[in-house]
Amino acid sequence: KKMKESDDIPSKRVRTRSMDLTENGAFSEFKICETTQNHLRERGIKALFPIQAMTFNPIYEGKDIIGRARTGMGKTLAFALPVIERLLRAPPPPAAARHGRGP
Repeated sequence: KKMKESDDIPSKRVRTRSMDLTENGAFSEFKICETTQNHLRERGIKALFPIQAMTFNPIYEGKDIIGRARTGMGKTLAFALPVIERLLRAPPPPAAARHGRGP
């Protein structure tokens, strides 16, 4: 059976406008450590792109999101950056919780 639009799971559509990167994409607005900021700057990234700025906090907080942006607009970094930052800030697991051999 083909699904009709009316059969879709209900969702809330949110329309957004473009963001001014100097106001909303500044690294200082997000939980990005200085080391990561320096690595991003070395690669020419001076601020987060709109998709990154809009999704950083919800992803960092562990929320599920769906984002849409054109190719080359930074979707991969939008997902990876908050996950990496959260892992960097997480306390190490207790010795009893570690499995396998150490490095």
